[in-house]
Amino acid sequence: MLVEAGHRGSACTSAEEGLEIATSEHPGILMPDIYLPGKSGISFTLELRSCNELRNTIIVSISYDDSESTTVAPLKTSADGYLVKLICP
Repeated sequence: MLVEAGHRGSACTSAEEGLEIATSEHPGILMPDIYLPGKSGISFTLELRSCNELRNTIIVSISYDDSESTTVAPLKTSADGYLVKLICP
């Protein structure tokens, strides 16, 4: 959807790869999944916020999990928003 609107996107499969891409490309928005392999999305968000060059980047956490505890946790740890992914069978 974002690419169709004229935005460029990058995908990664781990927090380490995501941090490498983010620090080299300086995106305007990041959308990490809460359940990243090897590191939680919350830990990843905190790590992103500690990088000076990414301090003003918008971070919207995403997940299939719509439980209240999961949707509130990223917002308490410096994410700017939370989106629930729709999963189609």
